[in-house]
Amino acid sequence: MYNFRRLTERDKEILTWIARHGFVTAKQIETFFGISRQISYRILRKLKDYEYVKNELVMRTLGLFYATEEGIEAVEVDVKYIKVGNFNLNEIRHELMLIDLEITLMMQDKKEGIESKWMTLREIKHQKYKNAERIESKNVKKGTLVKGVKDMVPDSYWIRGGHTAAIELELTRKDKGRIEKKLKIYDAEIAAGRIAAVMYYTDKEMIKNLLESQRGVMEHSSRLIIRDFPKVGE
Repeated sequence: MYNFRRLTERDKEILTWIARHGFVTAKQIETFFGISRQISYRILRKLKDYEYVKNELVMRTLGLFYATEEGIEAVEVDVKYIKVGNFNLNEIRHELMLIDLEITLMMQDKKEGIESKWMTLREIKHQKYKNAERIESKNVKKGTLVKGVKDMVPDSYWIRGGHTAAIELELTRKDKGRIEKKLKIYDAEIAAGRIAAVMYYTDKEMIKNLLESQRGVMEHSSRLIIRDFPKVGE
C-alpha cells in the first residue's frame, strides 16, 4: 500500500541486471536489452529518482551505473552492495570487458536459438563465500577464508545447452606457477563433472602463448579453450 515507486517489468529486468553485475554503462544496457539511448536514459533517470540506482563518472568521460542497497533489495538480488570508488581503473576495465564478453556470447546464443545463462563474478563470489567460515585473527586479513582461495574462482560461468564452462578473462600476464595451479584446479573440476570446460579470453598474444605452454598440466587438456577477445558486435 502507498507504494509510489512503481516499476514496470522492463524496469525490474534492467535493475536486476545492473545489480547482478555491480556496475554497467548505458551503452551496455542498450545493447543487451535492444533498446534505444532515449529509452535507456528514461529508465535510468526513473531508477535514479527512486534512489535505486546511482551513477559515477570515471576519468570524467565514462558514466557507470550501479544499484544502491535499496535497489538491490527492491528486486531481491542476492548480492552485496558495492561502491565504484573501491575499484581501480584496471579492475573497472576488466569488469566492463567481461560484461561486453557476456553480451556478445549471450546475443550469439539468442540468435542461434540456444538456451543459455550467465553467472556473474559477483554471484559466484557471494554464493561461495557467504556461508564460509572466516579466520578470526588480527594477524590475518579480514575476510580471509578458512577453506578456499579467493583467486581460485572463475570470472563467470556460461551455462549453455546444459553444460557449464568456466570463463576467464586474462588481460595481464600472470606467472607460470599461478597459471599452472589454476589449470590444475579446473582440471579437477572437469574430472568431477562440475564443469565441462574452461575458456580463456584475452586480447594479448603473449598471454595466449603462456596459456598454451601450460596446457600439458591438464589431463583433460582438450577442455582448455583459448580464444581472442571478440570485437564487440561480432
